[in-house]
Amino acid sequence: MKNIALKLLILFLISTMIVISTQACEDDFGKCTPGEGVMRACGESNIGECSYGTQIRVCKADSTGAGYWDYWSCCVGKIDPVAEICDGKDNDCDGETDEGGVCDKEKPKQYLEKPRPSYGLKLSQIVIVDEVIDPERQDLRIITNLYNNGDSDLKYTRVTAFIDGMNLRRSFGPFNLDKGDYYSDELFFDVPNDTAPGEYPIRLTFSNNNIKRVKYRFVTII
Repeated sequence: MKNIALKLLILFLISTMIVISTQACEDDFGKCTPGEGVMRACGESNIGECSYGTQIRVCKADSTGAGYWDYWSCCVGKIDPVAEICDGKDNDCDGETDEGGVCDKEKPKQYLEKPRPSYGLKLSQIVIVDEVIDPERQDLRIITNLYNNGDSDLKYTRVTAFIDGMNLRRSFGPFNLDKGDYYSDELFFDVPNDTAPGEYPIRLTFSNNNIKRVKYRFVTII
């Protein structure tokens, strides 16, 4: 599947005679030369069975001949997380294999079992305050809003953020999130001034002893 997507992307670039650069443009309104293009990674993760895809963006000419950046293309070749199954692979791309008891064999019922509690955790909002960061002038702020939409309280819940490529980790908790309640908090990162420019994936984990959610976001360092 990855090879087919890559071949389709190469054929597209050849047919349109676009010169692609791996360096991102300065911003959405920066100057560009008609016919040039930029490329970036896209998708949720490249951990486990997941992989990033590729997007391209082409500089077009307006009625005066000046260049402007067109919209980003669809993400080609990405593989996103799916539900974990018992197959020796990291299907949900959280860095763990066959977790959550997916390989446990069902025990024969010898007595009437009590209904198991239903745990729910809805990530109602994840906000990267500034998705483009200048380390000399800005800190990275992440705002999370959580909602317990299950029928049981969530005890000792923790939120952790890890920035791959910078080896930076921040967390808050543990805290209790009773059923029907909301919880909001912020994470702050002091990005080193010598961090290389580029796009970095942020892995956000929301978990306790009964439930786990993983989400990915991106931040760009200039």
